Formats: sequence, structure tokens, C-alpha cells
Amino acid sequence: MQQLTTRAWQFAQRNRPSNSLFCGFLAAGRRLLPAMALLLSAGCHTVQRARDVQNPAGMQPGERTVRVAELQHDTNALLTVGDAVRLAITNSPIVFQARANLLVAESQLQETRANYLPQVTGSAGYDRTKNYIPSKKAVNIYSTGVSLSQDLLSFGRKDAALRQAKALREAAEAQLQSAINTATYSARIAFFDLLRAQDLLEIAIENVHEFDVHLAQVRVMANLGTRIRYDITKAEVDLGNARLAALTASNTLLTARATLGRTLGLTEELPCQLATPVAALPPIPEDRETLYLRGRRSNPDLTALQCLADAASAGVDFAIADLYPDLSFNAGVNWSGTGGAPFPLGRNWSFGPSLDWSLFNGWRKTSAVDVAAAELQINRAQIADREQQLFQDLITALTQVQTARTQSEVAEIVVCSARESLDLVNARYRVGLATSVERTDAEVAVAQARAQQVQAQHDELAAKALILLNIGE
Repeated sequence: MQQLTTRAWQFAQRNRPSNSLFCGFLAAGRRLLPAMALLLSAGCHTVQRARDVQNPAGMQPGERTVRVAELQHDTNALLTVGDAVRLAITNSPIVFQARANLLVAESQLQETRANYLPQVTGSAGYDRTKNYIPSKKAVNIYSTGVSLSQDLLSFGRKDAALRQAKALREAAEAQLQSAINTATYSARIAFFDLLRAQDLLEIAIENVHEFDVHLAQVRVMANLGTRIRYDITKAEVDLGNARLAALTASNTLLTARATLGRTLGLTEELPCQLATPVAALPPIPEDRETLYLRGRRSNPDLTALQCLADAASAGVDFAIADLYPDLSFNAGVNWSGTGGAPFPLGRNWSFGPSLDWSLFNGWRKTSAVDVAAAELQINRAQIADREQQLFQDLITALTQVQTARTQSEVAEIVVCSARESLDLVNARYRVGLATSVERTDAEVAVAQARAQQVQAQHDELAAKALILLNIGE
């Protein structure tokens, strides 16, 4: 680097203009060129990363909407809950934002650590001045210099700022985990809702088939004179209602499929079929006290709030330390000269301590202390509120699990009973001992019992997913 600078200087000397302006400027900055080149080379990698981010062609999943063709999943294979969770975390914009916020917090922590290092500044300049009194002679002024400053004593201000930056970085990490947990929960719920919609549509289609067969039977019986015209009309109405219910279930299925696609970061329908039965979720302790203690320990929202409270506490220390003076050490060397040629340049140097203290600023700094203390209280109140919400959510989810489990057991019995009743009514109807209304009621009872069974099973899965969300799983 020194050889390159020397060659540039020799080239400028051989080819300098008559007015020496270019040579004078180069002379003023000659001593700083090696340092400038070193700093520029060190920043090239950082600049290149920033340019890569600016390039739209380099946008990552989550930063943009992905297409089904880009998914790392075989569309011919069954989609499991684990697959849905993996795709949701990979493609979620919320998770991507949380990762970017973590990078911001890490960079800010690095900036705070830089306060412990000396600050070096270089300068180079050229001025051409012309005085009309007492003469009109123009004068060239060249200058170049390097200065160094280092904080010696800040009464804990730098330490408080570092603790605050570390706490904010930990909070950003916890918020990233919270975003991942939220994406996991959303993917599980969307998966379960789609499964439920598929099961309910299947029940509705079977119901349509049953009423269609019944209508055909009634028409035959009416032709034989064993049934009246009203029975045909009633069967047609029942079939129409069943078709309407099937259409509603079909629309619900389309909506659930779109919701799952949105959860996976898509704007198009995912062609995969869902894997059934659903794989077992992570085990969940059903003891309330154990579950709550685990939630307080593992819930990322609580962790993030605690880190923010730590950052606020460090902010109080920073505001108090800012009331005291700042002691620093400064040193510098400067070369300057005037005339038609850049050399010789005179050299001046200086060094010594410096004490800065704001004696009065309209009580701004004391107000900043009050603000920092109030922010700490706000963060603590947020922690208490989240703890209470956590307890309520866990108790609610536990009761939902128990209720759904009982409903599922009861619904299984009801389905068996409804089917037996339907068989009995059909047998009585064929011999003219039951009316069309009784037969319709029995058919509807079977469909409702099956739907309640499906609903209870998926309600239990949704409640378990909510528990896992609150305990950070």
C-alpha cells in the first residue's frame, strides 16, 4: 500500500499542473491515504452485503411470497403437521422480521461496544484564499491531520449502555422464539381446521348420498301405493337441505385450505393431501401448577418482557450516570502549510485530558431519569399482566382439553345409538310403521352426532396446541 501511494505521488509530481492545485490537495492527503485504503477495504464486505439486500433478485422466503413450486416438499406426498410447521417457520414474514430485528439488536450491541475503543479521525483539506487588503495575492493553504480520542471515565454510563444493549439483544432473541412459536401454533391450528373441514365435508357428502337413496326408495314405494305424494316431497326437501349443507361444508373447506396456504406463506392453493391420523403432539403435563411453572420458565413472551425490563433498569442507570461529567483523553497531529508548493508542511501536535460537564440544561437530564424509572415500572407491569394472562390461558386450555375429551367419548356413544335408531326407523318405515319425519330426524341425528364427534376430536387438538404455545413448545 505504501509503494502504491508513493507511485501515485511520483506520478502527480511528474504531471502536476502549473497552478499546483491538484498536487497540493494530494500532498495534504498523502499521509492519510494508507489508512483510508485500509478502512475502505475493511468496509467492502459490509457494503457488498447491503448491496445484496438491495437487489430484489436476492430476496429470501419470508421477505417475499413464495410459490408452491419453490417449496421443499413433494406435492405428491402427504403433508404432515411437522411439514406444515417447518414450511410456516421458513416462509413466515413475521419470523423473517423477528430474525432481522435480532440482527439489528446485534449490530446495535456492536455499536455500543465500540464506545470502549478509541476514536481515530483523519482529515485533509485545501483552501485557496485571496486577500484584497493590503494586496490581491492568492494564497494556497494545505492541511492534513490525525486525531485520537478515548473516554477515560463516564461514571458508569458506558457500562449501563452496554447492559442495556445486551438486554435488548436477548429480548430480540426471545421475540424471535415467540414468532417461531406463533408460526408453529398457526400452522397446527390451520392444519387441524383443514382436517376438520375435510371430515365434515365427507359426512355431508355421505348424508347427501343417504337422502338421495332414500328419495329413490320413496318414489318406488309411492308407485307401489305404499307411500303418499307428501313422502316424495319431504324426501326431496331433505335432499335439497343435505346438498345445501354439503355446499356450505365445501366452501368451508376451500376457506380452510386458503388459510393453511396463507399460514405456509403462499398465495395459492397447496395441492398436497393431509396425512391422517394426526401425529402425536409433544406430551403435555396436565397438573396445573406444573404447567404454569413450566410456562413461566419457557414462555418466550415472558422472557422477552423480562429482558426489556432489564434493559429499562440499565436505562435508569444510564440516565443517572448522564448527570455526571465525562472525562476523556484527546491527542492529535496536524500538518499544514501555505504557498505555491505543498512542501514543506509545518507539523503541530497536541494531547491532554478533557472534562465535559453540562451544568444546566433546563432539567432535561433529571426529567430523563424520571422517564427511565417510569418505563421500568411499565415493563414490570407488563410482566405481571402477561403472567396473569398465561395462567388464565393455561387453565382455559386445560378445561377445553378435558371437555373436548369427554365430548368425544360421549359423541362416540351417541353415534352408535343414532345409527341403531336409524336402522330401526328404516325398518319400521319400510313396513309403514314410521313417518317420513321420523326417518328424516333419525338421519339428521346420525349426521349431527358424527359432526359433534369430529368437532370434539379437533377441539382437543386445538386446545393442546394452545397449551404448547403458552409453554413455548
